[in-house]
Amino acid sequence: MTTSHNSTDLVNIRDLLPEDIPILPLVIRPIFPNILTPIAFTGEDFLQAIKDAEEHYNGFIGLVFVKDIDDNDYFNSSLYDVGTVVKINKVTSISQDSVQAIVFGVERFKKKKVVPGNSRLCWK
Repeated sequence: MTTSHNSTDLVNIRDLLPEDIPILPLVIRPIFPNILTPIAFTGEDFLQAIKDAEEHYNGFIGLVFVKDIDDNDYFNSSLYDVGTVVKINKVTSISQDSVQAIVFGVERFKKKKVVPGNSRLCWK
């Protein structure tokens, strides 16, 4: 007998996680698993990372709290080794260079390595 899968089959969201994910540094507060949170992002690098996550990573992105801020480039800031994978649920444009994203914390992750050749942070 053959079993078929239909559109009502449930899938664990963790089964959809990509092998590596783009990382965004967080300055204001850390994000925790199992919480739906609105976050505002401003700047072209942040907007591009959100767009990439939606287009290439099933809407998943890693959020990591900043240890030491690089005021000239947040992406060069020193980050903690643990962050939270979030699923982007909705993105709303606030202005030309700002968006508000509603994200759901999926699970904690720990940095294994930084993936080279990426202009933005990407941990594996």
